[in-house]
Amino acid sequence: MELTVKEIGDITGGQPFGDLDAIVKGVSTDSRSIEKKQLFVPIIAERNGHDFVIDAMTNGASGHLFSQGDPQGNAIRVKDTLVALQDLAKFARKKITGDVVGITGSVGKTTTKDILFSSLRNLTEVHVSKRSYNNELGLPLTILDAKSSTKHLILEMGARGPGQIAELAEIANPTIGIITRVAPAHTEFFKDIDHIAETKGALIEFLPSSGTAILNNDDPRVAEMAKLTNARIVTYGLENATVTAENISIGNDLTTSFQITTPWGTATTRINIPGVHNVTNALAAISAGCQWGLG
Repeated sequence: MELTVKEIGDITGGQPFGDLDAIVKGVSTDSRSIEKKQLFVPIIAERNGHDFVIDAMTNGASGHLFSQGDPQGNAIRVKDTLVALQDLAKFARKKITGDVVGITGSVGKTTTKDILFSSLRNLTEVHVSKRSYNNELGLPLTILDAKSSTKHLILEMGARGPGQIAELAEIANPTIGIITRVAPAHTEFFKDIDHIAETKGALIEFLPSSGTAILNNDDPRVAEMAKLTNARIVTYGLENATVTAENISIGNDLTTSFQITTPWGTATTRINIPGVHNVTNALAAISAGCQWGLG
């Protein structure tokens, strides 16, 4: 991301101060690790990021957002710094012409993300969520950290409550959606497992008709999500799916080998993690790779 202070004000609906033509390159929410020319975004959480604005500017920030207090040099006053960060991410997302892959599910999403990234990183320009940057703060930061020339942006999406996947999908505007599995998780925020499935399914609802939904056919609740979209459907699973696995063998070295069968061909592969559940995660990643001719 490279924008002027004025442009940031226009995108966020904020009021700019200081040198309106000053260039900002990138975004950070951490005053300790901020890089020169970046925009500091103070987030109000357990600690109030506004307490560290001066530190961020001293450490080289070109400007900062703020919703309380006074501007320190180049700054943009906004109503809510987190919402403004998300608005910047939506703007940056529009500049990315490659595929954006959203991955969600109660379990398996991080492993699926890591396998997909490993299969792509030496072949194309790919950007992926750092660690588990899968929430309303981490996902926008991941998008803003990606180059507009990125061919494949892989985003993990987590939900601690109803409606959160829809919020993330609105920011990310994914072209490919992967649902791993629905299981009881964060049950204090959901009525039941069907409520969890409804929340996860929002990712599929956001896909364009030109997009692709990749669904775990071994999970009946995930398989039912095919009804939520006009996008192309690709299923994966251990049987009765578009992409399947058989002859699964776990070696003494804890690697797992198996045969993949797809409409595009058959192959034998090996992953460096044990367990049939990880074969299923690998099938999700392989299903995505097949959309780009990597099968």
